[in-house]
Amino acid sequence: MESLGDIDETARSLFLVKVVNGAVPETVEGGPLDGLRYFVVEFDGRQCWLTDEGLFPPQE
Repeated sequence: MESLGDIDETARSLFLVKVVNGAVPETVEGGPLDGLRYFVVEFDGRQCWLTDEGLFPPQE
């Protein structure tokens, strides 16, 4: 995954805030991203995954 710098740092922080406040993330099952927890968010007009690793487009 290519780093987006400050955006990734902000995404990681927002992910943790959501979890601490009781939101339950979805989890990828199977494949190379198995176990990755994420929230679907809209960023720059498209849906992305907000994760504890940063922000990146959802996998198809």
